[in-house]
Amino acid sequence: MDSVESKSILFQKDDKCVDLAENWIMDPCLLPRTYQTEYESLDNFNVRPDDVWFVGYPKSGTMWAQEMIWLICNNLDYEGAKSEILNRFQYLEENLFTDLSKLRSKNVQLNTKVFPRFLSSHLPCHFLPKQLWTVRPRIVYLARNLKDVAISMYHYNINFNTTPLIMECSLENMIENNTTFGSYHSHVTNFWNMRHLDNIIFLTYEEMKSDLPAVIEKLSKFMGKSYNEDQVQKLTHHLSFENHSKNPYANGEDIVSRLREVAQKTSSDPISKHARRGEVGSYKDEMPPEFIRRFNEWTESEMKRLGCDPELRKVFFLLE
Repeated sequence: MDSVESKSILFQKDDKCVDLAENWIMDPCLLPRTYQTEYESLDNFNVRPDDVWFVGYPKSGTMWAQEMIWLICNNLDYEGAKSEILNRFQYLEENLFTDLSKLRSKNVQLNTKVFPRFLSSHLPCHFLPKQLWTVRPRIVYLARNLKDVAISMYHYNINFNTTPLIMECSLENMIENNTTFGSYHSHVTNFWNMRHLDNIIFLTYEEMKSDLPAVIEKLSKFMGKSYNEDQVQKLTHHLSFENHSKNPYANGEDIVSRLREVAQKTSSDPISKHARRGEVGSYKDEMPPEFIRRFNEWTESEMKRLGCDPELRKVFFLLE
């Protein structure tokens, strides 16, 4: 299987369908060619007020956060969580990726008559369903610092490329916004600018790592739930990297394994697991110094272009 980017097209979507859109940065978005046929179904997706949505740029801690969200919303039902995360969360743009569509056919189909529904997307805000901004269900947005995202994305993509993937090429694609789902900076900035809305909560991977109990309590309050100290500690233990990385229902390893089968990829990278390291700032061990410099310069430039809130530096730069 060639890289997704080699089969993708740069799409522009700038219709200001809701008042909120007046303040959005509507950068182009690289998506699979299948978006041309799936556009209407995505744009007009039926959103319910009791839906729970997860949104985030790829490789920002998606499945870790989804496990936390699902358990908080389902009264810490650990037995119910013994079902693959792909069955508990509906991935909105799944049909854009033929390999994911094939994978779904092997799973128990999501029961769309069970409410609330849990939905997940990596799309930037202006590519999400129009009803999301008028119906206003709860949305959890998760951000992670750019350089850790870039390294994690490189290792993840190794799983599916039939030709060797060179780290420098992967990083170069990121700087050129030549990666699926488009610009990292505008993706994060748009949701940061909407974090004051009462139906959106903005979280970071780094705060989950530094003080998970506080994040659990913050998210529980947002979801209208309340748990005692013992319950919070039990969930914190369940979500620890040591336990999450070994949890076959939420660590993504089975999904990656079956996607590799679909891609007919037989070679293996020993550190390309879905839940790989779970560390903040681990890019420092792998990213070439020249690219660290270039990523920093690129981010400074993007912050000026986008008129970013200075507080976003703590997300983009890890307070460097």
